[in-house]
Amino acid sequence: MTTRNKEKTREKIINGAIALLTRSGFKDFGINSVAREAGCDKVLLYRYFGDIEGLLKAVAESVKFFPDPNRFLKTCLPKTDTRSEADRMAAVLHAYAKELRERPLTAQMILWSGIVKNPLVEACDVARKDFEAVLIEEGEPLEDERDAARLRLFSIFINGLVSESVSEDLDDHEEWGPVFKQMGESLWPSLATRPEIDDDGDEYGRDWDEEPVRDDDFPFSLL
Repeated sequence: MTTRNKEKTREKIINGAIALLTRSGFKDFGINSVAREAGCDKVLLYRYFGDIEGLLKAVAESVKFFPDPNRFLKTCLPKTDTRSEADRMAAVLHAYAKELRERPLTAQMILWSGIVKNPLVEACDVARKDFEAVLIEEGEPLEDERDAARLRLFSIFINGLVSESVSEDLDDHEEWGPVFKQMGESLWPSLATRPEIDDDGDEYGRDWDEEPVRDDDFPFSLL
């Protein structure tokens, strides 16, 4: 087999693994199922990747789990944005949710994180932490325990959102709008206590008039 054919076969196997993982995660994932999906002999998987972990490492190296965080922020938070900080955070969350709908493999890895441990899930976890850290501080580094707690709350929200949004329309603002709004308001108070933000004690400068969203308005629990 020529080098070119070897590379094509290797790519075919990786694409087969990605297709299988995107559909059902690790539920039916294994050497035999990947071989069937790729339409090749399972001997080739061992030959090119050594074992299932080698294949997952190759998948991790071939995909981009998240967009560039700074470019992402520039898209969802333009310089002319005059919304409150809580609304800006809600916009970030909504854009993040839509991004995950367009990256089903990433969404699957988030769902399986904590359930299985392998090179692909671990690579996604690392990429996710880096991505979310930038979103939380809008480009600033995390500096203290409050930032870490806020990042944890952000991640819990996204985990719940991923599990609930598989069959839901994230552009349905009537249903999801209040959820993103509530989350933005939850994160904003700790943002407002940063030294560089003027805190004059007036509810952190929040300027919305909407009624607060009740716990039973959420389609899932944050706890």
